[in-house]
Amino acid sequence: MAEIIKFKENKINNEKLKKLMDDYDNYYSISNDITKHFLEDDNYEYLENNYKHINKVFNNMDGKYTVYLNRFLDMIYDLYNDFKEDGQKEDFANKQMIILYMYHLYRKLGFKIDELEKRDLSIIISFFMLYIDDNINNLDPILSVMLDKDLKKKLYDLSYNNKKTVQLLSTSFDKYDEDKSTSINYEVRKEIEENLKPNIKVHKPIKLETSEDIYNYLYNNMVVLCGIMINSNNEEQVKKARCWLDELDSVIFKIENSVNKEELISTLKNILLSDSALVKKIEFSFNIIDKCYVTKDKNKLLF
Repeated sequence: MAEIIKFKENKINNEKLKKLMDDYDNYYSISNDITKHFLEDDNYEYLENNYKHINKVFNNMDGKYTVYLNRFLDMIYDLYNDFKEDGQKEDFANKQMIILYMYHLYRKLGFKIDELEKRDLSIIISFFMLYIDDNINNLDPILSVMLDKDLKKKLYDLSYNNKKTVQLLSTSFDKYDEDKSTSINYEVRKEIEENLKPNIKVHKPIKLETSEDIYNYLYNNMVVLCGIMINSNNEEQVKKARCWLDELDSVIFKIENSVNKEELISTLKNILLSDSALVKKIEFSFNIIDKCYVTKDKNKLLF
């Protein structure tokens, strides 16, 4: 059995650091096999050694930096709230990887990491997990985007959904990574500009024949409405919009795994092409999809 990382030779002076290290040791003992399975060997070794090295730095840190260190540790625990938890091994693996990725960000940014908000960190970690097979140090250009306040504001103004933001960043990163003749910031700006261009198209009959067609119709008709609801001061409207967006993410999967896919798509087509109000179309569609979905065991790793 792999040795659990402990600082037996040193007393841990900072109580928050001691708690995080104890928690990490617990996650390590329960879920390290899952973490190692998902991380490439080189990345795992780098992240694990980085974690051990930085903890030594933290434990010998001058008192004037305690406020920054505590803030950093609080940020890690705050990220846990973004992910579902039911005490399974995968949940502990998620937490273990959050810690390892956050320590990587500290190595790159130091306490400048304090300039990043929770949403920034969630997006960065999700981006890292999207490229989990790549050398993590090759992904660092994404940090320059998240530290550019003007660019980040334009990025967030364009998309209120973290998954859509990660997708845009991924598209930009792939273009940058092809020849590296530009910068990732340039590619992100260009991608934002493309997304802001008026979408002028010749009118075509609405196509609702596949699960992707259903998703695209719902997405295109929900974007503006959900944006308005989220930016309102009505707590119920904000909650409903976020719930719809969560439901939207699983539409294709649920339709493909429904009791009778063809019949469900036909029913959804009739609903979406009806004269009913948009809100009723959305709610009725999600309700029908959930009723027809056949639950299956799924990989519970959340990234």
